[in-house]
Amino acid sequence: MNLKEAAILWGVSHDTMKKLIKDGCRLPVSKRAIVLKARRVGNSYDVSDENLDAFIAQFEKEEAGRHPPVAVRRDLLVESQHRCAICRQQALRFEFHHMLKWEVVKHHDPSHMLVLCGSDHNACEAGAVDYQSQQMYKTRLQKPVYIPGNLDEPKVMRERDVEALTRLLSLLGRPLVDLFFEQASYTWLPTEFIEYWENAFSEALRNPHFHLYDTTANRFLNKYVHHVNKIMIIADDWMDPTLSGKKLVFADTISNLGRFGIDKAINDFRKETRSAFAAYREFYAYLRTNYLELNFDKINSNFFAFHERNEKSAADMEQRLLARSRRRVRPAKTSTKKKRR
Repeated sequence: MNLKEAAILWGVSHDTMKKLIKDGCRLPVSKRAIVLKARRVGNSYDVSDENLDAFIAQFEKEEAGRHPPVAVRRDLLVESQHRCAICRQQALRFEFHHMLKWEVVKHHDPSHMLVLCGSDHNACEAGAVDYQSQQMYKTRLQKPVYIPGNLDEPKVMRERDVEALTRLLSLLGRPLVDLFFEQASYTWLPTEFIEYWENAFSEALRNPHFHLYDTTANRFLNKYVHHVNKIMIIADDWMDPTLSGKKLVFADTISNLGRFGIDKAINDFRKETRSAFAAYREFYAYLRTNYLELNFDKINSNFFAFHERNEKSAADMEQRLLARSRRRVRPAKTSTKKKRR
């Protein structure tokens, strides 16, 4: 599993998971230092179920009943669709509640547990939500979700895809995509787009309720997301904010690799920007051709505002990206004049 998935299962933030891998932490009772084992993958980490289970087990030895294993955590999260079982809201950090108190019955049985947000967990522990009410919430989770019609029917799948795409397209502010490609053509990156991408858009894609039955649209979307994520990785390693804080630019002082490293990073940045732009156009063209029921004019924050202007603007942007990617850093001029003695 990737780092964000592991963070959700353990109930901590993404940054905290990185610290557990790099620096480790101390156990609550013995104060012994331990480290979460993980495999480095590019700019992030991959955490296996076995390693996370072994890490959790060390906490469970010192605080019995508070740290269920990975399989139980995953079952409870899937059952509640990654939402609090009581308030049905998403949370940054979930807690795993034993309906049958650990002091009475020592167990990690998912059929007698709930996944809750922090406030609802406190309410259950304080007795504000009694055992019978907790059982009713559990029963409600286990009831099948009513779906009108059969999901195998193309009409139902089509309606759900239109609904999912409408939600997705409404997330982007109208100027953001324009601003992203406009500044990326100059090897800049607007911080507004980075904040949006790492929060709202990524959360929407990870939402268990988001799903596209149209495999072609899903493939184009994943292709675009893949290239933008690569741009974000390059920015994280090689770019610094300007004094105004409104954009990121490449800086020579970031790495000890010197000028060659910077040049390679810039070329990779331009290459991924061209690929993201091509994927963006493919996704746009496919939706405009196959989803006529999507009323782009009425979507408040249109995902495709840049292309709706005219085809010439898209062609001009493509030429600009291509021209800038071919630009090379000129070598410093050396003086041919002889020094006077």
